[in-house]
Amino acid sequence: MKPCWKARHCWFTPNGVSGATLVLNTRGRLSGEFLIGYAVVRIICEQFRQPDASLILGMSRGIFYSIFLLVAGVLLVLFVNRHKTGNESGPGNP
Repeated sequence: MKPCWKARHCWFTPNGVSGATLVLNTRGRLSGEFLIGYAVVRIICEQFRQPDASLILGMSRGIFYSIFLLVAGVLLVLFVNRHKTGNESGPGNP
């Protein structure tokens, strides 16, 4: 297994590459995953809030806007995966 002591989070997969290394060496992937995670957490939290404004399509404004964040995150991750060339520069690879 390859060491991943340079990565911020370290876990091992069967092929020896940590998931953190994959995220850190692919430009834009971390941003897309952040948008997805933030949108999901915000949608869950919005279920317990009292809506402070009128509803949009039966959803609170927070949920409605979070759907756009979720879609943007998914599109960013898909775009990055489709256009990955294999010689990406990242931390330690200028």
